[in-house]
Amino acid sequence: MGESDEQRANRRAISQWLTRQVNDVSANSINKSIRKLVLQALENINSRFKEFKQETLQKKYHIKAKQPLLNFYIKGGNAFKVAMGEGGVGDSDWDTQVVLDPWSPAPIQDALYGGVEDIIFDEFRKTGLEIAKVNAAGTSASGAITLMPKASGAVTLTSNASGSIILNAGGSFEKYIQCVWLQDNKEQKVVKGKDFSNYRLTLDNPQTVHKIFDHDKVGLWLSEQSPLNEKHAKKISELIPSMIFNDNIKPFVLYRQGYTWHLELESGKQAVGINSPVSIKKPILMELIDVTIPRQNMVEGVEVWEAIYPNQGNQVKMVVKEEGVTVGDLTVQLPFPDIEYHLREQLTMLCEVADGSSRHQDKMGRRFKRLDDIYTKFTGKQNEFEKIIAEHVGVSNINDGLPASGAITIETALYSILDINIKDDEKGLFNFISPDKVNPTQKAYRLGVQMMNIVTKDVEKCKNNFVNGQLRDEVKEKIMKGRNDKLNHFLLQWGVNLVWSDDLVLVDFLVENDYLKVNEVGLCGIDYAVMGRVKNYSALMNEINKIVNLVKESVVHGWSMKYRTYNTIRDNGLSYECTFVLFKDKKAHTLLTLTTANEQEVSLSHSAENIPPAPFAEIARQRKMAASLIEDYIVRTALSKQYEACKEIIKVI
Repeated sequence: MGESDEQRANRRAISQWLTRQVNDVSANSINKSIRKLVLQALENINSRFKEFKQETLQKKYHIKAKQPLLNFYIKGGNAFKVAMGEGGVGDSDWDTQVVLDPWSPAPIQDALYGGVEDIIFDEFRKTGLEIAKVNAAGTSASGAITLMPKASGAVTLTSNASGSIILNAGGSFEKYIQCVWLQDNKEQKVVKGKDFSNYRLTLDNPQTVHKIFDHDKVGLWLSEQSPLNEKHAKKISELIPSMIFNDNIKPFVLYRQGYTWHLELESGKQAVGINSPVSIKKPILMELIDVTIPRQNMVEGVEVWEAIYPNQGNQVKMVVKEEGVTVGDLTVQLPFPDIEYHLREQLTMLCEVADGSSRHQDKMGRRFKRLDDIYTKFTGKQNEFEKIIAEHVGVSNINDGLPASGAITIETALYSILDINIKDDEKGLFNFISPDKVNPTQKAYRLGVQMMNIVTKDVEKCKNNFVNGQLRDEVKEKIMKGRNDKLNHFLLQWGVNLVWSDDLVLVDFLVENDYLKVNEVGLCGIDYAVMGRVKNYSALMNEINKIVNLVKESVVHGWSMKYRTYNTIRDNGLSYECTFVLFKDKKAHTLLTLTTANEQEVSLSHSAENIPPAPFAEIARQRKMAASLIEDYIVRTALSKQYEACKEIIKVI
């Protein structure tokens, strides 16, 4: 039986609390030492990735030095603090990501994944042992933990002869956490409005190495868990943090280091302040480091790579550069993304709330607060930020219809998604997120709500594309009109044979297959999508130049374009492709993919009287590429959903 919503929410809240206890350097001297070890590990990982690329990959595979191959950067709350000029020493774990070149040949891909994994696990093992030594030395020497002044009111404390603040924890890291656990529960600081003091929180002994394998790779549902047992550190082995490798998460591979705990209601005691006793069977994480790798066959992997290393003059959306982070006497150089990356992160998470897909509505206030912090601090970039917000929802100007001052009106549908009673919320959305001290008169708040309103209205509109699970006739007619639209006939001027790859074709495929709910897969909202063949790579480059020049001439009429060249592994080698997205007044209007694949590899032949559909796998690839090029949240999400649906039916590489 899976977790209930209440169990999941409580486990996550307790995990966040535990994570703060080990990461807050203002709490005690041990945390400060652990933070140094974690920072050193991250710097080592970054340095070893560079060395691996230069000394192993480039030499072994004769790769050109200009090929980036991989990019490692810090993300999350600590990275946000650095981008805001506040330093990177918060009280959260370190979230990081490695993006690998999704277009590199298969042997290089394998070498990338293998080398990256070896480096991460090696650094985790070394760091885990050093953290265990710090915890053992810090808690056993005097039977007490030295606390920083900020934490002096957190627990029952005494002072020693030298005046240092200490906590009698019986020489145990576990008992120290348990002591703070009881105190914070009395003040309802762990889970808001709830008291878990009758629950016993215990550190797992032994900590483990847990590997969860990808079913598609090994052909089995395989999970392997073994105790951590360092030969030369048996006395402190229970203090070595766990290592988790999860290769079975759809969007990415996850590597995590941190302690695991369990929670049980103590015998004979009753749960306090909650609806019913909550049994949390799953381990509760005290996180130190997360490393994620977006998968090559997922939209996210292509999208992030395109943001950092855009193709053919597309805009760079994410700049990563190294910054210094200092804790005590240690300063390390770590890679951090720019402020525009963090702006887009907040926008995406607010959009996820607006379309009802977010599982973290409770964090919406924090997202608004960060949006306001970014907008307010970087006053010289506000015009650029507003353009990014507009592009995020596919409009020309996000200020159109925005009140000059005061709180903005909230769409009724958005209240429904958030499950807020309109009558109980006279101040609008602000009342829902007021604990996070968001000011409803601030322009950033109003821009954020304007964006969410647009998303919600688009979602409601998309629901009307189907009736009783079937595509509406008027929607079919609209797509057919798009096929015949004179504005699109310039695509037929090159003499390239084109086949349809639009929503009508995709829906027909899904209906024929008869396994997926077509109305839940939905439409992408781009009425015109085609695919064609060119003879070879040289011909492909010529056609690209033609299209680029044609769109340049049409800029005055509101047209713009993004495109990406790439290659696809076929049975007999590689084919070369280019996918174009044409925009009309900032909204995605047309998809076009050109390929050098021959007729045996991709069937595109047809007569003048009968234009056939593109092959199903090619439609899937087009959707993935288009999603990585489009900023508009609604369209990008719809394309991603269609791509995932295609992968439910056939394997797409």
